[in-house]
Amino acid sequence: MLKVHFGSVPNEMYCADKYFDLNYFPEWLDDPLVKEIIQDVDKSEVISGYAIKSPILGVVSPEWLSGGTKALICMYKDENGFVFNGTDCGDNCAKWILEISKIKDLYITFHHIMDFGKDTEFECYIENYDITTRNYKEFLEQFTRYVTEVMPWNTLKYGILERYDSIWSWSK
Repeated sequence: MLKVHFGSVPNEMYCADKYFDLNYFPEWLDDPLVKEIIQDVDKSEVISGYAIKSPILGVVSPEWLSGGTKALICMYKDENGFVFNGTDCGDNCAKWILEISKIKDLYITFHHIMDFGKDTEFECYIENYDITTRNYKEFLEQFTRYVTEVMPWNTLKYGILERYDSIWSWSK
């Protein structure tokens, strides 16, 4: 199940990109789900645990994967109990966060609103409010609560509300 905390928590992994570079095992890239993630998010093909074929960069090492892809792989493969920062991922990673949360309990933080898709049904435990949401609309309602109760006004002035307003407008 997906467990989310809006904001920061202890033991939060802020830079999955660098964590991946320093800690990944080449065997991780043999996993069929990891290969699917790399293909979908980065449009690249796993050649081996040491080589990725990118349509733009050519053959590169796994360190050249996108930050979102690395974060997803770390979320899936990590066994150290880290809480990963979902903000390391773009919206193109949303479906994979949900997929990983079907396979294992996944605890992540968000410092932004992720677009899971307006008609998406998924269970998500929101730790801040001790509530389980059943779909994206309910998830947005809890994020709204967080934004209005907790986030400082200067954060809202600089971009978050504009993105949030564009997503929220169709969910009403």
